[in-house]
Amino acid sequence: MELLRAMFINSKLLANSLLEPHGLEQLIDKCEFERNVLHFHLGNRVSNTMATESNARHISWIYLDFKIKAMWDSVYRILFSQAVNGSPINPSIMLRRGIPLSVELPPTSPIEMTVRGEKFSNIMLVKEIIAFGGFTHPANEIEFWHHSKKRQEPIFGEKRLRITSRSKNEDIVINDESENAKEDTNQNVFEAPPTYIKFINYPVVRTRKKSVRRTNTGNDVIVNSGKGGKSSGGAKEVSVQDSIVGGDTPPIDFQTLELVPMTEAIGLEDFFKMISVLKEMTSYSIRMSVVRVPPGKRFSICPNGARRTCAIVQVSNASSTKYIVEVARPDNWSISMLILQLLKDISLKAVENEIKLLLDGLVQEGGHWDQTLLNRFNNMDIEKVKHYSNDTIEGWSKKIVNKLF
Repeated sequence: MELLRAMFINSKLLANSLLEPHGLEQLIDKCEFERNVLHFHLGNRVSNTMATESNARHISWIYLDFKIKAMWDSVYRILFSQAVNGSPINPSIMLRRGIPLSVELPPTSPIEMTVRGEKFSNIMLVKEIIAFGGFTHPANEIEFWHHSKKRQEPIFGEKRLRITSRSKNEDIVINDESENAKEDTNQNVFEAPPTYIKFINYPVVRTRKKSVRRTNTGNDVIVNSGKGGKSSGGAKEVSVQDSIVGGDTPPIDFQTLELVPMTEAIGLEDFFKMISVLKEMTSYSIRMSVVRVPPGKRFSICPNGARRTCAIVQVSNASSTKYIVEVARPDNWSISMLILQLLKDISLKAVENEIKLLLDGLVQEGGHWDQTLLNRFNNMDIEKVKHYSNDTIEGWSKKIVNKLF
């Protein structure tokens, strides 16, 4: 079952299609090669949120690799044959009762598995399968299309400006991919983390946008605010490109956090450069460690299949010690840096436990700091520091210096 979930089921749509005759074909409008480029079109059954480049790469691989496609088809074939054997006249009776899923495994080349677990002697207890690797996609270039993909075309026209009662001091949620800036991205969503498929050749996907979405660029027009709907009470989204990196600094003596080497800290490169400049600008004692964020949600995994990491920096001078917490964002995820100021003298072990609570809350909130949890700490003051696209490394360093002491 773990193999089926990992290779085929990353959504309810694919799960349902797996149990339907020709379910995969019903999702695809076009899949053909032209001059070594795969033209891959997803149909109307696929929702807008499912129509991503990652899913295009995944679904086209299942459809084109004859061994993997045979494995997909074997699930329904075995299911239906068992139903017929159990009730030849009315197989639906057996289907309603429930039949365990089975799959025919095709011969494959060696497969690489990335897991999280604990080793006892020569035995490995696997707690989480993070990724499968060693597969080759039949295409090296994919031109992807879905009816929801539209290119924006600016035109002169009046823009509607909705006035709401939102507090000016309320935090905003930054979403670089948002087109309408209305969705509430701060909802509590419980979902299983995906298991990633890593391809040897990793095909390039280009999204083709046939339709045009026109956006007005003229004067603002104030309209009455409505009641309810997506615009009411949701987190406000803006679009901004954040910057994100370490250097040769001694580690913090953490005991229970899962430390990783700097080389695995994908998405922290700019933050490390900023810390290097910070060391040159000041005489502070600086120590830094990189840890993995806890597993359990989609946010725990980066788009390339690697576990997301977080840098923790200990900055001390003669009078006090502060901690900087920066989450890796190779996908430009919008999340503020935290600066923790100790309000009383507590042990490093206690600080470590508090940071673990913060990271657990971060993952449970789907990649957003748990504000309720932030307000609960009584032994430290926590300040959020936002990122801006026009910040240089030197400017970022000066901003941090002003926030520290």
